[in-house]
Amino acid sequence: MIVIVVGDSLGCPRSWVGVDLASTYSFQLNRLLGPDAFVANYSVGDNSTDRAVKEPFLRTFVRNSSASYAIIQLGIVDCAPRLLSPVERAIGLVASRVPGLRALFDQYIKVKSRYRYQLTRVFPKTLVPIDRFESNYRRLVLEILDSNPVEKVFAINIAYPGEILRKKSYNILANIQKYNAGIARLAAAFPGRLEVVDLFAQCAHKPDWVTQDDGHHIHKPAHDWIAAEIARRINVGLCAEIIPMFRVGAAESTDNAKVPSEA
Repeated sequence: MIVIVVGDSLGCPRSWVGVDLASTYSFQLNRLLGPDAFVANYSVGDNSTDRAVKEPFLRTFVRNSSASYAIIQLGIVDCAPRLLSPVERAIGLVASRVPGLRALFDQYIKVKSRYRYQLTRVFPKTLVPIDRFESNYRRLVLEILDSNPVEKVFAINIAYPGEILRKKSYNILANIQKYNAGIARLAAAFPGRLEVVDLFAQCAHKPDWVTQDDGHHIHKPAHDWIAAEIARRINVGLCAEIIPMFRVGAAESTDNAKVPSEA
């Protein structure tokens, strides 16, 4: 059984907050599913749905991967208010290669960061608008389903934001709820094929699952829950497939065991 994971930095190790490689939900899921499973974790920092549907990624990691299940965990990069515009990011890229300009641009970012809440209120721009987010997400789901023998895709929604993120990014909670609603709409459009793993609700009731330093990464207990929840759902599905096979086998055994009637 192959499981592919398309995610952002929430699926990556963060040893400085107690999430080493063995603590990530992908690693734990692999252990829970047993030695016949292989979980390929394609999570990468700063990943967005824009990046996940680019042709090189789809061609290399998604299409014809022979996956039986897939996990998508994207959204916070898409929906978080952006402090820098695409033009400013381009300028920063150029400045990073020039020592004098790099220091000047770093100072510029520090000033903007100091007034992040006010700036994201006046200029509420996101990296990926909600309509494009849903379109990207739908395309990724279709690419997974159409090119692999996938039983089910699990969509881990965006975690409830921690206090520090709510304080520094204007309207972040409403943004997350809007993008999570988009994920829920897509799950309704793919009944039985796309299921939501509701990390948002879990973190809303367990705020200590979210890291305090940035308010959007998750601690080990959240990884534990994700792994256990997805393993449970996969095993339920496998049992549903196996039980009828056992019933058929049992019926055949019973028929074979009957004593032939005398002629």
